[in-house]
Amino acid sequence: MTALAEQIAWDPSLQHARERAAEEGKAVLLDFSAAPECRGCVAMDTVTYPDDRVAHFINGHFIPARLRVKENQQLVKDYLVSWTPNVVIADDEGKVHYRIEGYLPPEELVAHLSLGIGKFWLHRQQFALAGERFDEVARRHAGTEAGAEALYWLGVSRYLLGHDSAQLRSSWQELAEEYPDSEWNKRSRIPGAS
Repeated sequence: MTALAEQIAWDPSLQHARERAAEEGKAVLLDFSAAPECRGCVAMDTVTYPDDRVAHFINGHFIPARLRVKENQQLVKDYLVSWTPNVVIADDEGKVHYRIEGYLPPEELVAHLSLGIGKFWLHRQQFALAGERFDEVARRHAGTEAGAEALYWLGVSRYLLGHDSAQLRSSWQELAEEYPDSEWNKRSRIPGAS
């Protein structure tokens, strides 16, 4: 007997997803899709979302809602969706905390969704939870763009937690050593800062 693959429990109602997010203390994952016209959306539906790692991660960390762009033009405008696929991580009040535009394969999507959770906690001033998430992404996705971004935000969340600039410098030094040419290292190089 083979195990059935986990499927994403998409909520068809954004309002219901927001209510559940408020009750469960989770972020809302909004998938703006233009399938079948959008090839990237079709790839998300046939390659990325069916992957057990992706489905398990989304079901465990988010209240997912799927929105078809043709039927939700006002939400497309409200959430500034100009390209699909477009995945928005928002809170129960609709505030956007992270956005993923374009197709991503499974492992990269999980990395960016994890960064999105970190940003969700960071914006809610839950700095310890944000730091834990960024640390996990930095370790699990070392050598990737997501790993570089995670180290940047890890320093920020550690600084905001204890206002200890040594924590910030430590994370950003690691970022400079591991990702010297990354966009995130460039952002950490502030002129005149010691």
